[in-house]
Amino acid sequence: MIAASPRPAGRLSSGNGPLPRTGVHPMPLTTAQSLGWNLARTMMTVIILIETSAGYSVMPLDEFDGDPETIICEYDPFNR
Repeated sequence: MIAASPRPAGRLSSGNGPLPRTGVHPMPLTTAQSLGWNLARTMMTVIILIETSAGYSVMPLDEFDGDPETIICEYDPFNR
């Protein structure tokens, strides 16, 4: 059994709310490579690594409808 606190805890946060996003931070290639392989193994689906104007990104192959020239690498969890 958990006892109730005799007095309220007060404010639990500073009340600032979420900080505004100031833009997209580019993902380094090594981070994208690691994320791509980890996602492929976790989701058990083919993940691709693509280069965009904002840096690198990873996504499932079946969701990609862009230029095939931007694909840098394919991570296939069934092919290792």
